[in-house]
Amino acid sequence: MTGKDDNPLWANVTFRLALNTASHPFEYAKVLIQLGHEPIAPYPTRTLFQKPALGLPNVIDYVKYIKAVDGFRGCYRGLTTRLLANSVNLVTCKTVSDATSRYSYKFISFLPEDEFSQTDKWVTLWRDTLVELSGKIAGVVASHPLHVITLRVMAQFVGGEDHYSGIFSSIAEIYRTDGILGFFSGLIPRLLGEIIFTVLVNTCIFVAKNTIKDDEVMKFSGIPIALVGTAFTYPFHVVSTCMAVNNCGLAAGNPPQMPIYYSWVECWRHLSRTDQLSRGSSMFFRYYRGPHVYSSGYHNLLLKRD
Repeated sequence: MTGKDDNPLWANVTFRLALNTASHPFEYAKVLIQLGHEPIAPYPTRTLFQKPALGLPNVIDYVKYIKAVDGFRGCYRGLTTRLLANSVNLVTCKTVSDATSRYSYKFISFLPEDEFSQTDKWVTLWRDTLVELSGKIAGVVASHPLHVITLRVMAQFVGGEDHYSGIFSSIAEIYRTDGILGFFSGLIPRLLGEIIFTVLVNTCIFVAKNTIKDDEVMKFSGIPIALVGTAFTYPFHVVSTCMAVNNCGLAAGNPPQMPIYYSWVECWRHLSRTDQLSRGSSMFFRYYRGPHVYSSGYHNLLLKRD
């Protein structure tokens, strides 16, 4: 890559690192929720439609709980490896996408876009989608070992372990407990989520662009389409998070906190049966939907502080 190409990339990396650092406590709480850890018992409340329900703490309350247990620094558990994983993902994705784009067959690129036939437009869509997917797949695969370390560092909060601390000691621990394949635990559902999201969003935007002729409407169509795509593929990320921690020797990935799954498909089926595939998708309005393992630690902590 030339220096000219690097500037936007590293500016993007810097912005992402700052954003990830600021949002880390909330992402940390979200990961614990995805793992099914609910340390604060549900309380009687009502839904937005005024139906009786059992409410669960929102993400802000969850972060407060983490801070009460581990202190302010504890809210940033796993930040270092998360930043490294996201940086590797972003740089690899951009590098591979650029290389694939340069060598892709651009047999209709010399035509003005308004002269494209419908077939040309679909070919261009799939060519661009494949270029984007090549980068995303490479980025996910390259960063996944660091992603697994990040999730396991966070998951230690559930049982209070310290098996995963530094990067090198964490690498040794994963290799000791799971072998080489342990570095890619949960990779398949994560990849499927990325692939389905990219194909779905790109196709929907393409259809909208060729259906809606109003340029002002099209400017904002990408946001709701992306939100729908995120909601549709969110279960893949829940399953990926669970499989990255499952049966790794941590309390968060073993009974009674979590059953031992022998494949991500089994994990999906179990979470689907218990209506848990969407846990963590709502950060503020959360309701009890099935069995969780609840800890009395928070209430004991409050009694001790009182």
